[in-house]
Order: sequence, then C-alpha cells, then structure tokens
Amino acid sequence: MIKMLEGFFMANQKKTVQFDHFHPYYLAQDENGASREHLYDLRALLEHVMSHPFSETKKKILGDTHMFHKCRRDDQLNVWELQILHLREKILPGIADGDGAYELIQLADNQFPAESTTVLYDESDCTLYMQRNLYGTSIKALEEFLQLLSPEGVLVLLKPILSGTRIGRITANALYRKFILVADSEQLTDEQATQSLGQIINNFRRYQGRIVKVELGFGHQRHGLLNANEVSPLVHEAYQFPGTRSLCVRASDNEDTPFETINLMDDRARYEIKVEYSRNNPITHERLYRMCLGEYMEHHGLL
Repeated sequence: MIKMLEGFFMANQKKTVQFDHFHPYYLAQDENGASREHLYDLRALLEHVMSHPFSETKKKILGDTHMFHKCRRDDQLNVWELQILHLREKILPGIADGDGAYELIQLADNQFPAESTTVLYDESDCTLYMQRNLYGTSIKALEEFLQLLSPEGVLVLLKPILSGTRIGRITANALYRKFILVADSEQLTDEQATQSLGQIINNFRRYQGRIVKVELGFGHQRHGLLNANEVSPLVHEAYQFPGTRSLCVRASDNEDTPFETINLMDDRARYEIKVEYSRNNPITHERLYRMCLGEYMEHHGLL
C-alpha cells in the first residue's frame, strides 16, 4: 500500500493554471472635479520596487502580509517578471510517513507559510498577466498592495480585459430561465457594495464566507422566465466585477430561438496553461513564468 501511495505521488499529474489579463487604471479629477480613469503604466512603480530591498515591500492587507519576491525587467521584450508572496498567519499542518509517524511543522518566529502568485507585466500596452491562485494574492489585495507601494499613494484599479461578444446578447429584450454566479466577496469595493450585485453579496457577508454562489431558476419546472429588466443589469454588473469566478445564464434571444447556456467568463481574455507536476517536479514560479512568457510570445508573434 505504501509503495502504491509513493507511486501516486511520484507520477506526473496535470493541472490547469489560469492567467487572467488586466489593464491597470488610476483615477484623476478633471477640470469639473469629476474622477476619470486613465491607463496606468506601472513601469515607474516597478522600477521603484526593484531599486529597494524586497523586505521594504512588506504590507499588511486584509489581515495578511504581502511582499515582492521577484521584480525584474526583460530589457529585450520590455516585460517584467513579478512574483508576489502572500504570507499567511495560520496553524501549519503536520508531516506523516507510511509507518504512522506524525510531526507538526514548526517555523521560527520570523517565518510564515507563503503562497506565490506569478505575474507578467507588459509595459508596452500596460497589461498584467496574473496567475489566479485562490490562496495567493487576490485582485483586490494587489490593487491595495500597489497603492501602498506607490510613493504618491496612487489608487490602482485592475480591470479584466474583455475579448468576447457574448455579453452583447444580455439585454432586457432577451428571455432568461437561469442565472448562476460564483463570486469572491473579498473583491467587493465600497462603491460596488451599493449596486445590486453588492447588495446580494453583502447579504452573505455576515456568515463570514468568502465565496458566494447564487443560482436563480425554476428547478425541474419546464416553463418560467426570470425578470429580464432586473437580470440583465445584474449580469452586466457581475460581468465587470473582477471577483466573479463563474457567470452563466440560460437565455434565448426571443421566443422563436431555443434556450442555451451562455458562459460569460469565456469573454474574458486569459491564458489557460496545462502543467504537469509531481513531487520531484513541483509547480514553481520559474516554471509558471516561463510558460506564461511562452504564451505571451506566441500570441504576439515573437517566437
């Protein structure tokens, strides 16, 4: 049995790692005092980070510590390799062996378990290619992290890049039978909290869960339509919300066309990379960055 388990851990397994694409923006007031979004070139900020010890980038965000571990520029491609660590203050698990021995993992006072997030930044078109890691640095945490690192305290907004057209089918004139949303409540901002989506998510926050799943439909009932005037703007809000993990609607353009399930997350630009791993070949930042860079170079005709 022990040999079987050893063989399982030694054998290669496969996992899909997703890199979502974002544009960073900053807010500035115009002559009328209204806030306007402007594309934010992060190069000066990253040069500032690179010129200081990474220990100075430690910032407390949402109860945990985040810091840079790698920040370096490829002068030929004009891209940046970034690795951000999420230091998690939690009780560690233990280590067991096949003979039944068990020992708790113990760390020194200045050591923490950490999750890594790999990011590639293309300064030519201000695009972040960010690894989505449930236990790593979230989008909201990265926004706050960059703001805290900015010498000017510039407020950063990360918006997903949308490359699809499915959202164009979501109108008040369409017919809807089902709405399914999975969202990360941690990403909700104060401004979004006043919208319909924010009010729904806030209703669950008192239970202290992070991931919220909402499903509206009619079960096994064959007939029934959701309120299109309410569903349509709700879907658009969820579509723009960076914390949305899954967003599907079962819809029809009109009474003469069949209902189909529309996965609106397919509209978001991303790289989905298949990674083989084993105990002797773990998923490291170096591997992920090389694979993300390979996807980036292929899509930009640089190979």
